[in-house]
Amino acid sequence: MLEQFTTERMAIVRYHDAYRDALASEGRQAREDRADAAGTKLDAFVTLRGEIAHRGSAATSVTKQQVNEYYNHVKRLTTRTETRVAEAITTSTGTTPW
Repeated sequence: MLEQFTTERMAIVRYHDAYRDALASEGRQAREDRADAAGTKLDAFVTLRGEIAHRGSAATSVTKQQVNEYYNHVKRLTTRTETRVAEAITTSTGTTPW
């Protein structure tokens, strides 16, 4: 039972690390700073989306360039996270997940 728990915990840690690596790949600062910058950018997008969804408009006008920038940011993070999670699963199980 303890061995299964340890294995599952390690998988969660690897998933978390994959997520942090995906965030860190955004920007040009040191790894932790890059993750913080990518997280901050993602938070700004989520806040903007919330303003639009719950108030019907954002506090400021939104440009097409901003929409494209946020879309590309989320797309890059998703792709990098998916890649790192697949690597972690493959390493852990010996088979590819998809």
